[in-house]
Amino acid sequence: MRKDELKMLQSLWKKVREKPTTFVYDKKGESELFHEWLEEQGIRSIASVRKGARKGRIRRKLMKNFPKKDL
Repeated sequence: MRKDELKMLQSLWKKVREKPTTFVYDKKGESELFHEWLEEQGIRSIASVRKGARKGRIRRKLMKNFPKKDL
């Protein structure tokens, strides 16, 4: 997720009446900045980590807990 997309989401967020407790999304929108923002809002984020994206406290937690595909 790009910074401008996060800013747009933050402005829309004020209009949401019932805030979710969990946010599930695909790896296209996955970013450490987005994970951190969701955590600040008290929301658990669930997303598969993009290939090659290994940095970040929340990403490491997701990689540890996200189910791997059976080969």
